[in-house]
Amino acid sequence: ALFVPVTMAYWFAPALIVFQDLPLGAAMSKSFKACSKNIVPFLVYGVGVSVVSVLSTIPLFLGLLITIPALLGSTYTSFREVFAVR
Repeated sequence: ALFVPVTMAYWFAPALIVFQDLPLGAAMSKSFKACSKNIVPFLVYGVGVSVVSVLSTIPLFLGLLITIPALLGSTYTSFREVFAVR
């Protein structure tokens, strides 16, 4: 139960620090607020990522070579959608 709020706080924080030049505390706070406004999509995405990650470990962890870059791309895409970066 504690994992979800912590994940919400750091989910968009690195992108906010890099792209909006925010300090760490403000970035984590803004990330938490953005995730709490979109809690249902955030939880659905988390469940989907968990399932895909487990399935990608079956072929001797080689599926992670595809899964990890795809997840990083989807995280950036969600950041652009939530914070309306164009």
